[in-house]
Amino acid sequence: MNGTRLPVPENKQRILVLGIGNILWADEGFGVRAVEEFHRRYVVADNVTILDGGTQGLYLVSYLEQADCLIVFDAIDFALPPGELKLMRDAEVPKFAGAKKISYIRPAFRRS
Repeated sequence: MNGTRLPVPENKQRILVLGIGNILWADEGFGVRAVEEFHRRYVVADNVTILDGGTQGLYLVSYLEQADCLIVFDAIDFALPPGELKLMRDAEVPKFAGAKKISYIRPAFRRS
């Protein structure tokens, strides 16, 4: 990620397809693997950016600010049957804050 501006063709929205997750932790990097496969299978227009966000957290803010439309792939424990997909849109998105998130960023150090 180099912080460059997303390209914007005339009269088209900037779309960010973002995969997040930790490939070394419980969710096996679901979001990361999903966007990798998406990138392998599909050719996208210049106004679409496919990004492996990994566990970058706040470092992704500049990409989010530039996007007009955001599609996020991540694994969250909603206590649904294994493998069941849950699609959330618009105002539904904040509702997942109470769910058990299974992506995890391991701290680099511990405070005493």
